[in-house]
Amino acid sequence: MQPQIYPGDCFIVASRNIHSFLVNIGAAKNSVPWRRGTVVLINKEREDPESLLLHLADTLVRFFTAQRLTLLHNEDLLYMKRVIGLPGDEIYITGFVSRVKPQDSTYILTEFELAAKPYNINIPQSPSLWNESLPFSNSIEKIILQENEYFVLSDDRGNTNDSRTWGPISGDLIEGKAIFRYWPLSRLKAP
Repeated sequence: MQPQIYPGDCFIVASRNIHSFLVNIGAAKNSVPWRRGTVVLINKEREDPESLLLHLADTLVRFFTAQRLTLLHNEDLLYMKRVIGLPGDEIYITGFVSRVKPQDSTYILTEFELAAKPYNINIPQSPSLWNESLPFSNSIEKIILQENEYFVLSDDRGNTNDSRTWGPISGDLIEGKAIFRYWPLSRLKAP
């Protein structure tokens, strides 16, 4: 997620249930809990969950050890990504930058024009023989997101897994929203 987030950065994350509750106070019933540009925590483990009892035990172990021990070793399945597209959006990518046509809109805008807060991305140099069929391509043809589907990307558009390789993700995989970076102290702030 560089240049905004670096390896070792630690965040306070509002779980999706808490975040949805706060967003929906006074909002329409069918409102979407995530906004474009929001940094979210994605748990790919939810695609292949293990036993409920093991997850419960892991939650207790992580709580009482201040997140120092875990039973599941699922660190490789947790990702910080930025929400680019919401259900109903039409999305395509050229030159590593997403173009989004929101549902019920006639205009196509860049991801930056639709984001709630400004952010920067890291655009890599593509080798001269790179073509559109390779993973992490700088271009993707039009995708229309279905109900409960989100398009998420890393700010580092080079060598990373995101919706360019996974495809749109289910909203059920989103654990929560990153609300505040507390480590390192030199970069205390919201993402």
